[in-house]
Amino acid sequence: MSPFIWLGSKRAKKAGVGYKASLLDYAAKMGLPVPNGGILLHEFYLYALENGLVERDGSQLTHSSPSSIAETLSHSFRFPQLDKPVAVRAAFSPIPEVAAAPPLSFPGRFSVRSADFASFSNSLCEIWRAGEAHPHPLRRDLLIMEMIPGQMMGTAFSPANGQEDVIAAASPQTDAPPHTFTLPQLSRWKLPTAQEPFARRLQMLLRGVRRTFGPRNGVIDWSGDWEIKWIDDGRVCWLVRIRAVG
Repeated sequence: MSPFIWLGSKRAKKAGVGYKASLLDYAAKMGLPVPNGGILLHEFYLYALENGLVERDGSQLTHSSPSSIAETLSHSFRFPQLDKPVAVRAAFSPIPEVAAAPPLSFPGRFSVRSADFASFSNSLCEIWRAGEAHPHPLRRDLLIMEMIPGQMMGTAFSPANGQEDVIAAASPQTDAPPHTFTLPQLSRWKLPTAQEPFARRLQMLLRGVRRTFGPRNGVIDWSGDWEIKWIDDGRVCWLVRIRAVG
């Protein structure tokens, strides 16, 4: 089996991947706008350990050569080289995982090119290494997604029983702090009501999230609140993270 799962294949949950990545996999399968990419499975991390691509020295994790991990992925597993720079993020999950547990926080690596074997290998190893300090066993799945050249980005809190979503938005081109506002929740086929184009696209994205992950839908049985991270590139408002809250 390939150690890489494309987002939208709806294979993440069956593979044992945690909620951070499996929710994005399901969202992409259901047609929500998720950046192109996939999940490098925990099983490849185990393969790298067993075959000497990475080695443990106490609490440290090192690789055998600067390009060894990416070369093995490319040559032995036909890992797809994404054309655009990618973001590599930890999608680690404790074993077992609880849907609304606080998220695990680990550093990501951004604007990485998968064709640059040394840089790509270093990025994977650095993120895997961050899990060494965690006190509990983890699946060390990684999210690898194409970077979105955002004009606006931020978070949204979407309450299950509310009428409005709470938005924090900022432009990555400026140093201004995020501004916070609310957006009415759209129902059924109601047209967006926001004035700014990005906010109109965001309203539609959030409606799609609620439809996709409402009660008895999605990959978890959940009827609570959602926290969403989004990026708008001027044409599309992309879903880059979703998690259950409460």
